[in-house]
Amino acid sequence: MGKLSTAKKITATEKYCIEGMFHNDMETKAIAKVLGRSVRLVEEYVSELEEKEKEENSPDMVLKKTVNGDDGVSIMTPAGSIKVDTNREKNKNVKVSNRGTRAIHSIRK
Repeated sequence: MGKLSTAKKITATEKYCIEGMFHNDMETKAIAKVLGRSVRLVEEYVSELEEKEKEENSPDMVLKKTVNGDDGVSIMTPAGSIKVDTNREKNKNVKVSNRGTRAIHSIRK
């Protein structure tokens, strides 16, 4: 495949390739060799991937069954609430487009 980039950071294309190879159970040394990147860079990104997957697959973020086993409920746990709050803090300076503002109609009192 050859080296995709000489940049010190992994490019978006390389990240996509690493994700695919990682999910196909390829070792980090082999991935680094295929991409022509250092093993350290690939290992860092793989560890980020593993952490992200642990967070996404964490069973204690939202409860989907009641104690009686009934389905159809969605209850956020304290851990899930904390995660949402930290994400809000990280993204509070991000501008949101005004695209849908005219679609909201409020009845005058």
